[in-house]
Amino acid sequence: MACLADLVGDPDSFIADDFSRRVCCYPGIVDPTFLADPERLWGDVLTGGTRTPALRIVRQGDTLPRQRYTRSAGIGTETVDDLIQPNRVLELFDEGASLVLQGLQFTDPALGRLSNNLALDLDHPVQVNAYLSPAASRGLDVHFDYHDVLIVQLAGTKRWRVWQRLERTRWPVRGAPGLAAPTLEELGQELGDPVLDRTLQPGDCVHIPRGCPHAPETVDDESAHLTIGIMALTRQRLIERALSSTLGAAETAALVPSGSLSSSAGGGDVLKLTATEAAEALDALEDALSGDSLRRLLAEAVWHRQPATRLRPRRPPPLTDDTTLAVMPGPLLWAERTDTAVTMGLGDRRMRLPVEAWSVVRAVLDDQRATFRIADLAAELSTSIDADSLRTVISKLACEGVVAGG
Repeated sequence: MACLADLVGDPDSFIADDFSRRVCCYPGIVDPTFLADPERLWGDVLTGGTRTPALRIVRQGDTLPRQRYTRSAGIGTETVDDLIQPNRVLELFDEGASLVLQGLQFTDPALGRLSNNLALDLDHPVQVNAYLSPAASRGLDVHFDYHDVLIVQLAGTKRWRVWQRLERTRWPVRGAPGLAAPTLEELGQELGDPVLDRTLQPGDCVHIPRGCPHAPETVDDESAHLTIGIMALTRQRLIERALSSTLGAAETAALVPSGSLSSSAGGGDVLKLTATEAAEALDALEDALSGDSLRRLLAEAVWHRQPATRLRPRRPPPLTDDTTLAVMPGPLLWAERTDTAVTMGLGDRRMRLPVEAWSVVRAVLDDQRATFRIADLAAELSTSIDADSLRTVISKLACEGVVAGG
């Protein structure tokens, strides 16, 4: 199963020294067939009933209108208008357009596992796109991305020119003023020579930090590459999420008083928080941005954008007191207890249990416990929960895919 080490060699060194800091090239580091087969990607587009936006087509720096390569079709009693026309796609490719297969982490199981493995290593959401380009073509014009990318050449060759960040793109945030894509003239004036000018061969990997302008183009043959986007989970975004959750429960959710704009109302004075309200809001924000609360905030910001990480079994598994069980692999399995309930974070969702289940959950998640039997756990926890309630908790954990027969 592919992971960060397959792409950059030493993950610890990459995270400490290179990630989002500098352009890096790793020649021949990965067997491209280990990640994806370009012919299978072509097959998925042409025969898999692909719809937009899973496919985007670009040529000479412009994204083509989807009406150029889609059609309407009836599905049941509904009509869709974004179904791919395979032969039209092939015509556009022959005319010099590049295909962009988007969101492959949701449609390709192997690339979904790669996406989740990278998210585990980097603590950022990860998307996977593929680019299929004809010879001697330029799909996208010179541009920068709002997230870091790892480029993996799968087949053919492609020339990449990458420049250092412009001062105005040092920490790019989508929608911020002054962040229009630079032109080639601007690059010549502001940056000079590129820091990387290399024709990638199959198996090569390149890391391009967010904000670094780059310009890809094919040379003499067709090209297929993966663009692995490490979506920028910024401090600003975490603060915004924390503000949204804390202020939503504060007095700030009250209506702005009518007449607040009139001069007789004393301007904005009527909107001021009392000292107590302001202190309470700041305390709540500080709590949300520290310790376990911050880790949960980060975990949910990452994993709500990832493929499902822990599937429920289709049928409830049969359990007896002698069944040997184990915790199933899955990221970010955490639990918290309040006065009224136990909440478990399962990566892509939350699970709530009665507060009495806390001793069972804590015992099951014990890192030192590789496997367990219900009978043994019932004896161990007999003073904190009765056997029938314990069986109910274990059954719910099994139905959610948290534990299974070991």
